[in-house]
Order: sequence, then C-alpha cells, then structure tokens
Amino acid sequence: MGNMEDNFSSTLLDLQSHYLLTHVGNQTIAFPSQWVAEIVLAERSRILALPFYSPLLLGVFHHQGLILPIITGRILLPEERNQDISLAMPKETLSVIRLGQSAEHLAGIGIVVDRVIDRVVDRDRGVDSTQPKELQQTIHFQLADIPNPIWQPL
Repeated sequence: MGNMEDNFSSTLLDLQSHYLLTHVGNQTIAFPSQWVAEIVLAERSRILALPFYSPLLLGVFHHQGLILPIITGRILLPEERNQDISLAMPKETLSVIRLGQSAEHLAGIGIVVDRVIDRVVDRDRGVDSTQPKELQQTIHFQLADIPNPIWQPL
C-alpha cells in the first residue's frame, strides 16, 4: 500500500512542476498545469459584456454548455495592477485559459492571454536549483492574483 501512496505523491509532484507558458503584454506568465482545464479560443463577438462590473471582467462566454466569466490577463501584470488597464482587444479570436476544479474558488473562469507559448517542466525543484530558462523572469500565476472585488457589481 505504501508503494501506491509513494507513486501517487510522485505523480502529484510531477504534475505540480508542469507549467503552461503564456504571454500577456511583454510579460511571460506561467500557469501551473494542474489548474488549467483547457485552452479555449473565444470569438470576441460572442463575449457578452457585463456593464455594471469591473472593466477587468470582460464578460461571459458560452462554451460547451458552460457560462465562463472571462477576465483580462493584464490583471496579472504588476505594473498594471493599480492602473487603468486598456481593454482594447484588437484580435477577433482570443486565447482563454479556463481554470479547472483544482483552482478552487476560481474554477470555471477564463483568463484572456495574448498567446500560449509552450508547456514546460521544472525538473529541479530543490532550493538551490536553477529553473529552466523558460521559467526565469516569469510571473507564476497564483490564485490570490485575482482580486475578489472583480466579482462584485459596481
């Protein structure tokens, strides 16, 4: 029985070291793979705006029988957190990272990114290890990065 638990723990650690790399603005953002349910391509014209909510909440999108609240990935950029974020979306098709059940209170939301780059594995998780070059100078997405007031009407 202990061997099965060890295998489960090892698999969980492996999963926790996988990241989905994206670009938002000039910044690379890494989403832990265990929080990502899927990458959705959303037509901008199919996003229903919610006018009495924060402009960071771009609206909702109907996808496979689900209503996905969609927020801008610019909320994750430290230099833009306290500024008026320009929400001009020049592209007709948006790349949306849909968070899964393991993302706890953020399960089912979509975060718009400029583009998805790659999936990487951080093989060296020790204290003195160096990260793969793809993860250097990268913002690591945390659930606490999304402020609660975004879900409240203005």
